[in-house]
Order: sequence, then structure tokens, then C-alpha cells
Amino acid sequence: MQNPYEVLAANAKRTPDRIALKLPASSVSYREFLNIVDGFAEVLVRSGFQPGFKVVIMVKPGLELYALAFALFKVKGIPVIVDPGMGLKRILASYQHVGAEVFIGIPVTQLIRSFATETFSSLQLIFSVKNGLLKVIRGQKQTVTNYALPVSIQKTELGFITFTTGSTGPAKAVEASYGMLEAAVHIIRTQFDQGSDEKDLVSMPFFGLISLMIGSTVVIPKMNPGKPAHINPAIIAKTILDEGITSMLASPAFYDKLSRYTDEHKIVFPTLRCMTAGGAPMTLDIMKRCEKMISAQGKFYVCWGATEGLPLS
Repeated sequence: MQNPYEVLAANAKRTPDRIALKLPASSVSYREFLNIVDGFAEVLVRSGFQPGFKVVIMVKPGLELYALAFALFKVKGIPVIVDPGMGLKRILASYQHVGAEVFIGIPVTQLIRSFATETFSSLQLIFSVKNGLLKVIRGQKQTVTNYALPVSIQKTELGFITFTTGSTGPAKAVEASYGMLEAAVHIIRTQFDQGSDEKDLVSMPFFGLISLMIGSTVVIPKMNPGKPAHINPAIIAKTILDEGITSMLASPAFYDKLSRYTDEHKIVFPTLRCMTAGGAPMTLDIMKRCEKMISAQGKFYVCWGATEGLPLS
């Protein structure tokens, strides 16, 4: 099967000038995004990175996070994805359970890493990322690689590791294969009819990867993804209207706050044709308010699945 990096590269070749990521203060085309991904991958390789290394990424959702994810796909690294809303204690316990070989984080997280020595005792390579630059803190300089890029993959091989939120007990690791990611892209494209012409508002970072593989424009709103109940609904509503958002997936807590605002101010989003809710149970009251803010031709999907069930489904 195709490496997810190859899917991204094909999108960049087909529509190089299409906006890949729209951030609150800037935007990046698919051509520019692929160049950043390739730059990150080169730094990884020249620092001794080996395919199969598990990688802790402590980076805020945005350009750097997505670029790192696809750079890791290119070199067949295994991202370790943890819900930032879990709290630091549970996050560190999850990382310790994985035993990652690589740490990539923004400067403030390097302090956490330096104190949590037991959690990160297995690290071989350490990188810092800031202002779009990936720098080596601990590495092994290499001028020649012993593998071709992008690294070939198989459907059944481990693609990334994620964790349950721990809301029903200890957080549990979930191993996701490349085949599962490919299937998720297929389902979003076919069942939810998402194409490359979409403008997708992303409040859950994982789904941004899927949208980028589809070739859509990923719009990242000004919010803390770990605290969806604390969004500023006025900012979110303005983003949807200004950007002409056509699709979005968010949690019930997010929709509760947004729909109360739109209901009060009689706001309808004319371009929004597909809304999806997931991650927790959805109440009837929230659903009724959400139906009012979507266009008459739009569709509203409600799904609630356990993270650990993804590899099975």
C-alpha cells in the first residue's frame, strides 16, 4: 500500500497551490507544506532516526504537528498520540508505558522531559521544534542512510499508537495499523462524501491527518483542543462564516457551546453541508440546536465509538 506520505505528495503534485492548512494568523499551500515535511524528515534521518522508532510528540496542534506526523510517516516512525485533556500525570504514565525511542517537543516540554527521567529513560534521540524549525538536542550524525525514502509499509504494520482518555479507568494503549488509517480515509471520503474541495474545520487533530490525505483544506480554529467545552463560540462561528467551512467534526461539548450561541443569535452556516459529532454521548437538546445552524441541504451525523474499538471496526 501507499505510504501516507506518498498520498500527501500526490495531493501536492495535483493541487500545489491549494491551501493545505489555514491557521488563525497564516496559511500554507500543499506545495509549501510538503517542503516543510521533507525538511523535517531530512533532519530526522541525518540524526540517526531508524524506521520503527516510537516517537513522543509534545507539540501544539498546528502546522508543526501535522508536518512532523507526515515526516514520521515518510521515515516509518510511529507517532504516539495522547489526548492533551488527560492531564499531565496520565499523559506521562501513558508515555512510560510505550517506551519511546524519540522525543520531539516545543521548548517548554523539554523541561517536563528533563524532570520525568523515569518516563523517558528509553529515549535515544531528542529534538526541539520552534517557529517551524526542528533542532537536534541528542542525536547521532549520519551522512548516509541505510534505507530508501519514503519507507515502504504494509497494511498490517503498526502505524501509530493512541490512548483512550482514561475516563472509564486507566488510559489504555491502542495500536493502529496503516491499514486502519487507510480505511478511515476511505470511510470519510465515501460515507461522509468528503472530497478535496472541502474546507474542514478541525477541532480533533487526528482527523486533520485524514483531511490532508484526502486533499482538503484543514482550517484550525483558535481554541484549545484539550478543552472543547471552553471554546469562544463567537470566534468559532466567525471562522465558519469567514472561511466558508463545508465540513466539521467535533465533540458534544464543543457543539453544546457553539449551538447555544448560534441559537441565541439566530446564526445559520449556509456553506456547512456536513457536521459530525463524536467522542461522547450526544443529548437530544444539543442535536436539536445543531440542526438549526446547518443549511437545509446539510447533514448532521452523530457517532460514538470507543478508541480501543477502532482497530476492530
